[in-house]
Parts: sequence; structure tokens; C-alpha cells
Amino acid sequence: MKINVFFLLLLVCSVSTDQTKVEAGKETTPAPPRPKDIYNVLREMATSIDQLKVDVFFLKRENREQAAKLKELEGLKAEVERQKTEVAKLKKQLKALKANLKVLEEQKVEVDAQKKEVEKVKIEMENQKKELDRQKMELDKLKQQQQGQKVAFSASLNIEGKIGPFPSYTPLIYKRVLTNIGNAYNPHTGVFTAPVKGVYEFQWHIGVHNDVTAATLFKNGQHIYCAFENQSVGFGTSSQGAVLILQAGDTVVVKLMQTTKVFDSYNHHTTFSGQLLFTM
Repeated sequence: MKINVFFLLLLVCSVSTDQTKVEAGKETTPAPPRPKDIYNVLREMATSIDQLKVDVFFLKRENREQAAKLKELEGLKAEVERQKTEVAKLKKQLKALKANLKVLEEQKVEVDAQKKEVEKVKIEMENQKKELDRQKMELDKLKQQQQGQKVAFSASLNIEGKIGPFPSYTPLIYKRVLTNIGNAYNPHTGVFTAPVKGVYEFQWHIGVHNDVTAATLFKNGQHIYCAFENQSVGFGTSSQGAVLILQAGDTVVVKLMQTTKVFDSYNHHTTFSGQLLFTM
């Protein structure tokens, strides 16, 4: 409405100014326009004003749209700045992660090296365990051998009186066993059998009463030494000893000489003893 009044005043002022100029110059002015022409002009002006209103409306709307876009752009700019800040932060984190990754890779290399070292130590420990087991088995074997190499025996005749005479050499069976470590002496046959190769010591004692006695040590049937005593009156004794190298399985036995007698009592005068001195 204000725009309509403004243009109407502008038109009136323009007409008045033209008339004043004509009068001042004393020029012949055309006849004033007729009311019909004025109405036409006013209609044209009204049309122009309406068009201007429309243009202003669209301009305002465009301004609002532009303002909204500007606001949106400002928001986008702020978002871009925020994203830049976030990207910078992520880059910093990525750099830190890369550094940590490098440290982890170095630690992984070190851990792998330690694993290899541990595996190496485990293999060495297993080998040492195997060696210890082997040594233990060897030690157990040696212990068993040592236990098997502990050989000693002592026995006497289990009679009170005389044995003999016999027509040939006859083994004396010492049935009263005092000691038989290693069980190498057989009290049923009177024979000693060497369990291992080594050096053995043997001793035998014989008693006699009013007779002649003689007891001989045999190794594998071979005559070694003889203990002899001729006691025609009363009681007498004789003894003998020998150190022999025996192979495993060799036999040793004391035999009473033919036509002689041997005497024993509860005092056990007639004995047979032996022991392994050392192995070879």
C-alpha cells in the first residue's frame, strides 16, 4: 500500500514539474491528459507495482533460501573443520599405532627368538634327560653287576664223627652254610661256581682223629692244592688256601683223598670258605 502511494505522488510531482517548466518558458503545452489516460497510466503503474511485489516476494524467498543455504554452508564448514580436527586426531592415533606396531613387531621378533631359544633349551634338556636316563640305567646295571659281583661263602660239614674212607676222590659236601652271598656255592653238591670272571680266594680246613686225612682243592677237575695231616693218636687239623683266577662258570670243589678220613664235631673243624676279591 505504501508503494502505491509513493508511485502516485511521484506521478503527480512529475506532471506538476512539466507544467511549471512550460509556463516558465512560455511554451505552448499540450492539453492535459484526459482522465481516461490517467487511469491507463495508473493501471500500468499498478500492474508494475504488482509485478514489483511479485519480484520482491520472490527476492525475499530467494534471500531466505540463500540464507538457509548460507547457514547450511556454515554448518558444513563447521563440520568440515570438525572432520579436519578428527582426521588430524586419527592421523595422530595412526602414527601412535604405527609406532606401537613397530614396537610389537620388534617384541614379536624377540619373542620368536626367545621361543627358538626355549625350544633349543627344551631339546638340550630332553637330550640331558635321555643322557641321565641312560646313565641311570648304566648305574643300575653297574649296581646289579656289583651286587652280582659280591660273592662270599662259608660252610662246614654237618656231622659229628668221621667221613670216609672212599675208593676214589669224593667231594666233601658242606651242608651247614654260614654265609652264601651271591648263591655261588651249592650246599647240595659242595661245588662252587664262579658267577663272573675275577680273582677268588679259597680256604679249607680239615679235622682228623687217630687217622690220616687229606683234602684237595680242584678247579674244573684240576688238582690245585692239598691239605694233609697224619694224626695217629689224638686230634689234629690241617688247612690250606689258594687264590685263583676264574672265568664265569668255572667250578671249584674240595675232595677227600681216597683211603683217608675226615673228622668233624659241633666245633666245626672241617670248613670250606671262599670270596671274590675283584673282577677282571
